[in-house]
Amino acid sequence: MTSITLARALKLKNRLAGQLMKIGTRAVQHNSFVQDTHTPYDSISVFQEYRDIRDQLVELKSKIQVANGTIHEKIARMGEYRSEVALLNSMSVTEGKVVEPRYGEGQDTIRVYVAAIGKTARDKNVTALEDGIDALQDEIDSHNATTKIDLTFNI
Repeated sequence: MTSITLARALKLKNRLAGQLMKIGTRAVQHNSFVQDTHTPYDSISVFQEYRDIRDQLVELKSKIQVANGTIHEKIARMGEYRSEVALLNSMSVTEGKVVEPRYGEGQDTIRVYVAAIGKTARDKNVTALEDGIDALQDEIDSHNATTKIDLTFNI
């Protein structure tokens, strides 16, 4: 049994996911070949390797999820804060007179825009959310560095 921190487990999860994709592609690409020719990989043994890594990845993801149970709300909140930052940053904050060309009519139009949430208010909201994201990330990083999980496979 191998004991690792969540921080290391998250890196391992990404590495295993990459290996799984690479090995799956290898099995698919080399499964069918011209008779009496050579293929560099045996798809049957490659698929067994795929299944072994898949099982390790399932175990790892499951244990990460259980270990993150105590901070799941923080993870979810951070994700929602990030979504709100993206939403706010995409928001138009145009205010005042704007000359808009009118193609085909030969005459520009002047429009007066009003923003319910102005640029400075939007920027303050974004800054506050980013500060919240940083604080949550620090808590999550601390959790990941100190929480350990036990794996049934060697890494």
